[in-house]
Amino acid sequence: MVRDINPSGSSSISQLTDVNGTLFFAIFDDLWKSDGTAVGTVMVKDFDSSNYPLALDHLTNVNGTLFFVANDGVHGAEVWLSNGTETGTVLAADINPGDKFSFSWPKNLTAVNGTLFLQADDGTHGTELWSIGPSVPGAVPDGDGIPGTPLRMTRGSGTEIMLAWDPSSCAAGAADYAIYEGALGLFASHTPRVCSTGGTTTWTLTPDPGGRYYLVVPIYGAKEGSYGRASDGSERAQGTPACSPQSLSDSCYY
Repeated sequence: MVRDINPSGSSSISQLTDVNGTLFFAIFDDLWKSDGTAVGTVMVKDFDSSNYPLALDHLTNVNGTLFFVANDGVHGAEVWLSNGTETGTVLAADINPGDKFSFSWPKNLTAVNGTLFLQADDGTHGTELWSIGPSVPGAVPDGDGIPGTPLRMTRGSGTEIMLAWDPSSCAAGAADYAIYEGALGLFASHTPRVCSTGGTTTWTLTPDPGGRYYLVVPIYGAKEGSYGRASDGSERAQGTPACSPQSLSDSCYY
């Protein structure tokens, strides 16, 4: 036995799914993971589906990212994704937006060449085919890859996109984050979209037309922080005074 999760009885484990050597599974509406040891078998996120009790379902590995269906008591039953941390377990798409009873009932999650396909009901068109694009690990500005997935972008309903990032990828001590949007092919064209996320590590927005890129900049104290960690794992220093990332023309924090 790896771990006696429920010493008083059955743990009701289901949906065992391998994602790059980590085992993910559900215990009713909670997401767990295991590395095969007792200490490494832990809860990732406790979902509160008390408004409509619903077990986690359809755990699916898509190019190294776990996608699944859950009800968090706020968005109804929708598609979520996880990198194995609580902060990295976020809503992937609110296909049927509204109150806590606006369920899209996603089913048949299937990975095809790094894209997630599923059937869902957005509340307008009935049950139709949907897709969520791949989540690709980011890179620091010098082009060197760093572990994990610092910034993820997923498509929501309509034209919305959701950005999600891991705090461990950002500056040490960061208490908040600013988000910039720019036009691909015109680097340093980025301007502020959100000067403060309120400390949260996800943000949903409707992008401007055309190819876009995004920067999430950590805020520490009154100034913008670094771009996160260099490829050797060391912390990139903060700007002095306020950071102006890659010739940023208009900073939230000057």
